Amino acid sequence: GFHGALSNFKVDFDLLLELCSKNPHWHFFIIGDEREKQSNDQFSKIVALNNVTAPGFVDYEELPEYIACFDVAIMPFLLNDYTSGMFPMKYFEYVAARRRIVSTNLDFLASVEHEVAIAKTADEFATCIEKALHEDPISNSHARKLVGQNTWDDRLDTMLDKLELGK
Repeated sequence: GFHGALSNFKVDFDLLLELCSKNPHWHFFIIGDEREKQSNDQFSKIVALNNVTAPGFVDYEELPEYIACFDVAIMPFLLNDYTSGMFPMKYFEYVAARRRIVSTNLDFLASVEHEVAIAKTADEFATCIEKALHEDPISNSHARKLVGQNTWDDRLDTMLDKLELGK
């Protein structure tokens, strides 16, 4: 499964289409919506596949229930100037849900200890997903260690503390 903004400058729709097309025995759940002027022609081909469910936008309060249904979480992002500076919170959300993760080689992965299998092609994604399907979920203790202080509550507290110091 995947959740996030389905932006043509972030998501590698060609990779996602190939991955979903070549693996009809798996069901892909893609949560998110295309924003105005950020759509991609490949996405309509992806959602037309029998093994893809794309419910559109899901309220953040409901998102944990959806992620809990993923067997493997994927981050099929393009590698470009935009994504090179990206640190997706979905990484922490996936880890907190104890999901195994397969991703393209985003720059942020070099800066953190992570539980991510890195893939470049649809075939590599499929190999990594297959392996992840046979692994146990990330343990609670390891997930807590990886997430650390990177929760929405901790980030909010840090921001509020900094704003209070500025008064």
